[in-house]
Amino acid sequence: MVKKYRGVDCANRSLAYTHCDISTIHAVRDEMLQAVYAFLGKYTGEYTTYGVLASSGDWAAALLLEFSRSATPIDNDNLINDLRILITALVAAYDKRVKIVDCGVIDMLDGRKLDDVERIERTKLLRANLVRIGGGTRYTVIEDQPTFNFKSSTVRDQALMFYADGEINSITASLKNKLSFNDQLTRERYSHLKKYKGNKIHSRDNMLYFMRISKCEHLLMGIHRDNYPDLADSFMEILAFERREE
Repeated sequence: MVKKYRGVDCANRSLAYTHCDISTIHAVRDEMLQAVYAFLGKYTGEYTTYGVLASSGDWAAALLLEFSRSATPIDNDNLINDLRILITALVAAYDKRVKIVDCGVIDMLDGRKLDDVERIERTKLLRANLVRIGGGTRYTVIEDQPTFNFKSSTVRDQALMFYADGEINSITASLKNKLSFNDQLTRERYSHLKKYKGNKIHSRDNMLYFMRISKCEHLLMGIHRDNYPDLADSFMEILAFERREE
């Protein structure tokens, strides 16, 4: 099963969006199990392991049980190397769950200053660009906005109304800030920055890391680097919502 998501970042000038498909864990489970099976087969010589793991609710326990049955002398150097191969294969299989289909950042005001564009015109431009984004039937996720940020809150509410006929949800920024793809990209690594900038750079760096390992950096063509944080928010909020639902 594949869940189809649309992430929208609320702003008055730029409109960032990401269309993302996320497979359920069951869709990649067989590939992950096969990697474990290949590893255990080398050390245990038993080829019933795949069935044991597939029927087990606790992969780690089943893995240790099968490994403990090995009568084969173990070379630690080879074992460590094979464990690295196994972990790489498991991570690669798991990463296939998430696929960025399309993304972009639109300057809704065509270079004009916010104060030079009247509220009704901004509303019409927002609607026109949400139509332009398209993306078919998708579950829309929009980040919540602080009550003191009246202008962004207005854009958020208008976007929620636009997608109200479909499945929509909003998440708090704190959920998104808890996500990271490795220990070097946790939110704490950006604690020396002011809160708003730290949140933005944290999202940007995690998105760029994901795009690099997923080999989809070509999707950034035509998007100005200054807009990467906005684009990242539209992507990371999808993952935050998916994590919350799991």
